[in-house]
Amino acid sequence: MLNNEENVEKLEREFIIKEYNFESCLEQIYYKYKLIFQISIICLSLILIIIPIPEKSKAQISSSVEPTEQIKQVVPEIISSSVEPTEQIKPVVPEIISSSVEPTEQIKPVVPEIIELPKKINEPEPLVNLYIITHKDFSNNVITNPAYKILCDKRTQLTKNYNLEIIETYKDNILYPKIRGYCEGSKIYYIWKLYKEGIITSKYVGFFHYRRIFPFKNNIPNLDQLFSKYDVIVREKTHHGRSNYKHYESDHLIRFLDESINIIKEKYPEYYDDAKKYLNKEWSNYCNIFIAKKDDFIKWGEFVFGVLFELDRRFNLNTDDDIKKFVIKIANESNKTINVDYQVRQEGFAMERIGNIFYDHHWKKRYELRTVSI
Repeated sequence: MLNNEENVEKLEREFIIKEYNFESCLEQIYYKYKLIFQISIICLSLILIIIPIPEKSKAQISSSVEPTEQIKQVVPEIISSSVEPTEQIKPVVPEIISSSVEPTEQIKPVVPEIIELPKKINEPEPLVNLYIITHKDFSNNVITNPAYKILCDKRTQLTKNYNLEIIETYKDNILYPKIRGYCEGSKIYYIWKLYKEGIITSKYVGFFHYRRIFPFKNNIPNLDQLFSKYDVIVREKTHHGRSNYKHYESDHLIRFLDESINIIKEKYPEYYDDAKKYLNKEWSNYCNIFIAKKDDFIKWGEFVFGVLFELDRRFNLNTDDDIKKFVIKIANESNKTINVDYQVRQEGFAMERIGNIFYDHHWKKRYELRTVSI
């Protein structure tokens, strides 16, 4: 009988022998089939190279691998900073590039600036904005189309429910001190500045008075179709049986119109022939009521307000009080009896005529409509 220590020693020897025999067996097998193992590994490698990689997998190739000509065409927009983009990839490099990569001269021009938008993102600009100009409450039982908006000033007290957007036009408006002299022109100027600066960009823009509007009211016609045939939509012409010059001379103070024509001759000579023809005509499209294309409206304002601002500068008219004093002075010099409160609107009266000169120069084909009360 073996004692416990001898038993342990015997088991250890048997384990070592078995382990040795097992390793020897593996070694013999390996050397016996070594050639077969090597051939198998080579075949597997060849299979992996020959079989094409699926399209979806190409985008997942590690950034450490240089993309081939075929892969460059579908390289994803975001590339690891460890890879230098090639000339073929550069045109589609995204706007945001890892800070570890120095953008080339070709990439820099396509990085946009971050601009604060003046309106809500994804808020579509309407096709047309139609502005109703007022200085007091007015009756409105019919106009509900949101394309219409009300233009008012600081003195206006609107107490009724109009169900339309109301826009105050006195903020940052340099014409507010001459709001009576310019009449509706002071409010049109406010909107014109917004269009000129690109804050409002609707394709069409129109203006009405609180007493006068086109008869289609809420059912605005297809403007794209109309403007494919016409240059502008205006209030129907008014005939007065005498030249426009004689009409202004009898109803207002001709000094304002004379100086307006002088300014056109000096500063806007391309309009001067149209100005002379207009003065001899016996009809006008009055009231500054029209619907025009956005770009044409911007040009209209550049011409009309350009003439009127120069007129104010030459006569030193900075406020309504200046206009009133000048009107009284001119009336006394010409021995003409006038209604001062009415004639203080001289810029507004001149604006209608200057606007018609622009019509004759730019808007040959006019779609005329009568106006109706609202």
